[in-house]
Amino acid sequence: MKKIIILSIILPLSFIFLHVSKAEAKAKITINVDKTEITQGEKVRIYGRIKPVQTKVLIKIKKAEQINGKYKKFTSTKTNKKGKYSKKVSLTSGIKYLRVTYLYNDKKIKSKKKTVTIFMPFSLVTPYVNESQIFSVPEAYSLSPNAPWGFVHPGVDFMIDATLIPFQAVTDGYITNYTAAKESGQMGWHVGFGIEHLDYTPAYNFETFSQDDAIGQMQIANVFVQDGQFVKQGDLIGNLVYGGESAHVDFGVGYGGSRVCPESYFTSDAQASIMRLITKDHPTWPMCYTE
Repeated sequence: MKKIIILSIILPLSFIFLHVSKAEAKAKITINVDKTEITQGEKVRIYGRIKPVQTKVLIKIKKAEQINGKYKKFTSTKTNKKGKYSKKVSLTSGIKYLRVTYLYNDKKIKSKKKTVTIFMPFSLVTPYVNESQIFSVPEAYSLSPNAPWGFVHPGVDFMIDATLIPFQAVTDGYITNYTAAKESGQMGWHVGFGIEHLDYTPAYNFETFSQDDAIGQMQIANVFVQDGQFVKQGDLIGNLVYGGESAHVDFGVGYGGSRVCPESYFTSDAQASIMRLITKDHPTWPMCYTE
């Protein structure tokens, strides 16, 4: 009789436990973002659904400081009657991923990670690290041959007179269009690439002015980025190798498939620095010549 009583208690409890376990196993939450490449401070909508449907569950939306599993609280919202949630949020700085969590029967249910890229506003620092290491700017930006330097040149050239001069990322973004080649004529060995920042692509060409293959290999080894890599503004991206007679980095900004005048995108400090380099030898020259 006692066995029957004990079993009559245990069996219903077992059924409840198994039922809860199955329900917990099926419990899940999805996360979506209406944009995955976002300017810092821009509001985006995150949305998804909880299963099984719960109407009064507080969802904690968290973001990673880095992709290393460490989180901090970000914001919160609630589901509607169908278990759906939607929230407008502003995100800040760097590469991050979003993850949504909620509690179901005291068990934490996590969504999969949703990777997003947060871009700083498009404001450029100087391509070079140290102004004192730039020897001259012999030509700047123009789409007209009537420019003071006498030819079309959709960029700004930063000349050096020593070797292994450091250059930095002018903005956050993904490295794209990496090429390394040996050209006939003055350019010689050179390495080029861009930094894709939403609709903009600042572009660099490290030109050694040398046909020497050893110089070429040295230049390739002194570019520290590759296609698909994410860089942050101010990161060291390479050293320009001096080919023996001269060398320069040809820098320009692409937008909508064309090169545009970069001047207005530089910070005030960067503009002042570049103009000092230009006017040092050519007091009346502008950074961008327009007719």
